[in-house]
Amino acid sequence: ETGMSNSLRIFLYRILQEYFQNIFLLPVPPPTQINVVMNNNNGKIHLSISDNCSPTEIKRELKEKQFKGIRNKLEMYNGQMHVTTRPDQTAVLEISF
Repeated sequence: ETGMSNSLRIFLYRILQEYFQNIFLLPVPPPTQINVVMNNNNGKIHLSISDNCSPTEIKRELKEKQFKGIRNKLEMYNGQMHVTTRPDQTAVLEISF
């Protein structure tokens, strides 16, 4: 995206980097598929990351604890983070700022 500052690009990179580092620390088989979707709507960034490793309930609980670093980074941009699960065993990390 050409309208993003370098600091914002680095910030997004760091969030993705932390996600990928943490997802492979979970005591469950690693995902075979990870989806990343980002939207920029009039300067409001929404980032959605989903994967297909399971069991979902254990993963959701661990993600909420392990992604504390992402939550701390989001505070600099007054952002929010939510971890949800879907019936198909997919866990989704939603970030907006």
